[in-house]
Amino acid sequence: MEKRPALAQGSLQSLIKTLDLPDKKEKRLLKVIDKLGKELAREHKKEKVEKLKTEQAFKHLLKIIEQYQKKKVLSADEASELISVVENIQSKVVK
Repeated sequence: MEKRPALAQGSLQSLIKTLDLPDKKEKRLLKVIDKLGKELAREHKKEKVEKLKTEQAFKHLLKIIEQYQKKKVLSADEASELISVVENIQSKVVK
């Protein structure tokens, strides 16, 4: 995995661990972030396929964050901060 996605993945994981989430919810978010990191590390033969899969992985992560906000697992501020970080990483990775 190249350094930038790995750094971003580690940063997201650290941020998730600082939140006061139930273990099950934290593990789910960390699992999705791990899958996203693996997807970023893969080298696809077709660049279009790679971009599509990467975009889908980011959308999935954002959807889970929004669900956790609706269920009050994450506060609006926490969800907003996570969404901002994820979108920032997405803008740098998916071009």
